[in-house]
Amino acid sequence: MSWRAPALFLMVLAGCDSSPLGQSCGGSEVMLCGPHEWAEITEASLTPERLTIADFGARAQIHVVLERCDEAPAPHEVEISVLVGGDGMDGGPPVGVTGLLTVADGEGGDPVAGDGIIDVEVVNPLIATLPPDTTVTLRYVARSSRPAGCTSGVFEQSYQTGPARP
Repeated sequence: MSWRAPALFLMVLAGCDSSPLGQSCGGSEVMLCGPHEWAEITEASLTPERLTIADFGARAQIHVVLERCDEAPAPHEVEISVLVGGDGMDGGPPVGVTGLLTVADGEGGDPVAGDGIIDVEVVNPLIATLPPDTTVTLRYVARSSRPAGCTSGVFEQSYQTGPARP
């Protein structure tokens, strides 16, 4: 066997990165995303825990880390929603989804555009329709900020809401 066969095998193996991010960074379209537009959220948080529902005098810190292509055509935005309830399959209530806000890489107080890290302080985003003292799911969805921007990676985490505003 010549040296070419192992080298060819390694090249084929390296080209088999089937992750959406790997495909996108390789120049392929992924779902409705153009080449280099897909992003994955690797870390996200909303702090502090137990924010009082509808206390708009309170502030929250949002931190999101995106893994994105070096050749991304534009910074990314992240839409944040709350999922409340179960799946409705076990006799419990179905999931309710409430959109909270969108944060953008390099906007709204985030210091550096295009670095894939969003760190912003915002007015408490927990609105009056959310249940107090409940564990909910925060859903972070990455989206390209291009005019026809695509939706890509999703990240979810549990969050404990605080009491309702008196």
